[in-house]
Amino acid sequence: MKSVWTILLFSLVAVACNQESATESSAETTETTEVTEQQEASASVFGADFDAAPAQDLGMIDPSAIEESDSLDAVVYGTVVDVCQMKGCWMTVRSDKDTTQLINVRFKDYEFFVPKDLGGTKVAMNGKAFSEVTPVEELRHYAEDAGASEDEIALIVDPEYQLKFYASGVKIMK
Repeated sequence: MKSVWTILLFSLVAVACNQESATESSAETTETTEVTEQQEASASVFGADFDAAPAQDLGMIDPSAIEESDSLDAVVYGTVVDVCQMKGCWMTVRSDKDTTQLINVRFKDYEFFVPKDLGGTKVAMNGKAFSEVTPVEELRHYAEDAGASEDEIALIVDPEYQLKFYASGVKIMK
């Protein structure tokens, strides 16, 4: 009789463990599905999410109005011209209204990168605009990352005063 009770007790424990395991498995599946859905929904957002509705064309930024030691909080949009082909750690964006105005975009504390094939894509960005003189070494580094030839890189001999942007978030606009 003792062995019948022992078998019955083990059977109850086994059934209870299976039900708990099935519940945990179901919860894990639900959690994994939710994470996947969130990743798919945010696939067009890199870095911190933000409201892109108030974004203005980056041409609205007047580089001469920003002193070298100053910055301007902005939500702007434009079209990606170049992206770092090493790992997507910077991009150059062109104004859609004034196609001669370019802005060099880096990402806040290198917390995120953008896809290397983003060229030609319209994006909105949230962050800080500023201007500074970019040294020749840095300009050559950007040219190398963009895939420029050694001859093209050798032609870079003067520093440039550039409009730049530290983005805390980038959204692909549809």
